[in-house]
Amino acid sequence: MMNSAIANISLFDSLRARFAEISDSNPVLKPYIEKNFQNFLAKGFPTIKNEEWKYTDLQKILNRNYSLRSSSPTQSISPKAFLQNALHISFVNSAFNTDNLALSKNISIQPLSQTTQERLDKYFSIHQNALAQLNSAMAENALLITIKKNTHLQEPIIVTYTISPDSPCMVFPRLLVVMEENTSASFIESFSADGLHASLIVSSTEFYLQQNANLIHYLLQLDLQQSSHISHTAIFHEQKSNSSTTVFTGSGELVRNNLLIDLLSQYSETTLYGLYFGNKTSHIDNHTTVRHAVSNSLSNELYKGIINDEASAVFNGKIIVQPDAQKTNAFQSNKNILLSPNATVNAKPQLEIFANDVKCSHGATTGRLDEEALFYLRSRGIDKIQAQAILVKAFAHEIIENVHLPELQTYLAEHFQN
Repeated sequence: MMNSAIANISLFDSLRARFAEISDSNPVLKPYIEKNFQNFLAKGFPTIKNEEWKYTDLQKILNRNYSLRSSSPTQSISPKAFLQNALHISFVNSAFNTDNLALSKNISIQPLSQTTQERLDKYFSIHQNALAQLNSAMAENALLITIKKNTHLQEPIIVTYTISPDSPCMVFPRLLVVMEENTSASFIESFSADGLHASLIVSSTEFYLQQNANLIHYLLQLDLQQSSHISHTAIFHEQKSNSSTTVFTGSGELVRNNLLIDLLSQYSETTLYGLYFGNKTSHIDNHTTVRHAVSNSLSNELYKGIINDEASAVFNGKIIVQPDAQKTNAFQSNKNILLSPNATVNAKPQLEIFANDVKCSHGATTGRLDEEALFYLRSRGIDKIQAQAILVKAFAHEIIENVHLPELQTYLAEHFQN
């Protein structure tokens, strides 16, 4: 069996070779992606010695021979039923299709490599996160979407990422969205894998919200089979902008979600929801960071987990209130239910407050299903499995009821009920 040191050396060599090809074929992006790649190489893949990765060991999923050139499937992949009435972008392995979006005059969509130098300077981030840096370096098909000023989209924009390779592959989808002044839009990102190969998705999505922009964002990880997903999502707020982001995780060998919200201007607000269900031996890790940089901003966060069998979960939520962020309201809560004696959760809510005129709170709870509620249901003739299902459904409902699209809400309720 290949030891971890040899496996990592081999993977680094493969990444270097593939990066050289990507860099040479993208002269516009070359100075930006090279800086990210050099930063990644200096840091390497995070290990459990890193405090941010203490409970999530990547070694197992890195000890594989991944292809960095995934093949295209022999047939097209249809979106799920709830995706039909929407503007649709599909990434299959590493290629994207945007036929429906091309019909909208209120949306600009283009490969990131074809945008202007000014926009690259403004929006191509040099990340601190090593895996986000790797994504920036390797995402040869990065896509830039601009919602034009005074546009209010009625249909959601659906971005589906489907991994259907001939062999295990490592892919790097990247999406950058700029919402100009006085705009509103809903985005659904849905990740799935065919289940034949244990592939690895390293994704990055960034939203830049200008003044009075309103974003609703859903991240769905419900059909990853035995594949793994490491995601980086960042939302940057200007004055009076508003975002709501919800993460639904229901499958995958290893899932790590890094979510960063930057409240950069006054009167900006954000809401964060998460619902995750772990079973078998899956591992689900949600790391969230909300940074309040200026006064008069609001954040409200609620993440819930349901963990069964020998699955494990991590929640690490950090709220940072900087010295100039007076009049900040920031609230965070994490709640977990363990359905098995072998299931585990590590929860770490954090507050870092450097201002004195604020209202902030955080908390985390982990426990079993309410025995009194189970007894009550069983005393009414409901068997144990069905009674547990009723209580789990009620636990998840608080998150699902906040989904504003009826078709998506129904789909999620059915998924988490099974």
